[in-house]
Amino acid sequence: MEKKKQISIKLSDQSKVSIDDNLTKETAASLSDLDNDPPEVEPYTYGLHSSKKTMIKNAFWVKFIVTAFAAIAIGMGFGMTFIYIFTGEKEEATTNQELTQSFEDQDNQTASTSDLKVLDGLSAYVIQVGAFEMQEQAEQFQKDLSNRDYSAVVWQTDNDYRVFVGVYQSESEAKQAAEQLDIDTYIREWQTDAYDIAVTDEEYHWLTSFSELWQQSLSGITEQVEQDWQQWLTVDHYSESEHVLQFHQQVEELLQEINTSQTATLLMELWFTYDQFAN
Repeated sequence: MEKKKQISIKLSDQSKVSIDDNLTKETAASLSDLDNDPPEVEPYTYGLHSSKKTMIKNAFWVKFIVTAFAAIAIGMGFGMTFIYIFTGEKEEATTNQELTQSFEDQDNQTASTSDLKVLDGLSAYVIQVGAFEMQEQAEQFQKDLSNRDYSAVVWQTDNDYRVFVGVYQSESEAKQAAEQLDIDTYIREWQTDAYDIAVTDEEYHWLTSFSELWQQSLSGITEQVEQDWQQWLTVDHYSESEHVLQFHQQVEELLQEINTSQTATLLMELWFTYDQFAN
């Protein structure tokens, strides 16, 4: 049997310690095994303690989470901005549509109270004293007649400009009046077309009364007819139309000459004013 050897070690004046040789061999063997299959050891980085590495990892995750939340917040901000923009445009479009609808409703309401109505045309015999291609020629001839104490009306047609000096109920009355004039005349029947016009019921009755009163005046301007004209001027037709108000004013100015001897010319001017209004 092999005799075991002992190794003695002296430690600074202390007692010697004996180490079993077998124990030494076992220890060496275990170290040898570690060299062959070393255990997994966390790699060491110079200057970094293990606790610092843990802090770096934690800081990385904190930055990642903060960045993620920041990205989400920015995305939500842009999203809300676009939603506000498009929602605002939609609300503005809705508002504009509501305003347009409101205006259309107002127009429809106005149309319901001012529907198109037919104004009848007028017809009578006239004394024509001239026909010209140019308006300037007709107006110059009208001026020449005025210098000779003849009142005349220039009436534009589709082809020319006619000059009339009077209107009468019948052809015979027109011829009789023309014989008293010291100018060349031509007797003809003159008729104006009916027109469609947008007026209220009150305005329509008022305008219809005009045409009836005008026809009555062809037979002569009596005291009763003159009173009827004055009454027609004072009728409240509840008009807010500038066109109707202008017609009323023009007729009122003409009727100031109703008791003069120029009745035929006055009626001619009233007819022309009425036709221009309806046309």
